[in-house]
Amino acid sequence: MNNSAVSALKVLAKMPTCTKCGTELPFGIRFCSNCGTPVPQLAAAPTQVSGLPPPPAPTQIPCTTAFALADSRVVRELGIVRGLTVRTRGIGGRFQAGISAVIGGKVDAFIDMCEQARAEALQHMIDHARTMGANAVIGMRYDTTEIAEGMDEVLAYGTAVIVEKES
Repeated sequence: MNNSAVSALKVLAKMPTCTKCGTELPFGIRFCSNCGTPVPQLAAAPTQVSGLPPPPAPTQIPCTTAFALADSRVVRELGIVRGLTVRTRGIGGRFQAGISAVIGGKVDAFIDMCEQARAEALQHMIDHARTMGANAVIGMRYDTTEIAEGMDEVLAYGTAVIVEKES
């Protein structure tokens, strides 16, 4: 590989950082794993250079609602992992939802909030599993609870495991 290709790869592979806490972030995540701040979607994975595939996001591991992964066997169960977030909609979102409730239809403001909350809880759960040394999560579930009016808790949980490919 020539020097210009190596330089381009270094520039493209620069990890984004959180605008709030300065934590270096892997590509493709939606929330800072340290402080929970939403990550601008400009922080995309680097593009291909000289036929090399982009590096995988380091926080992603297989997660399934099943209790096994296809073509793999569980070598060791490490325990329960969880990711938790609490979200609320601002006055603008509640106003928009109120209008939608009167005229009917989909409430996009709350759909977006719910999707962000689930993604953040999932990412926290994956981070928890990786700190335990897991390479997969099985039996993954979501749970949601309204803890106050307009304030919802979203919990992602599962079993952290170490799996090996079956031969």
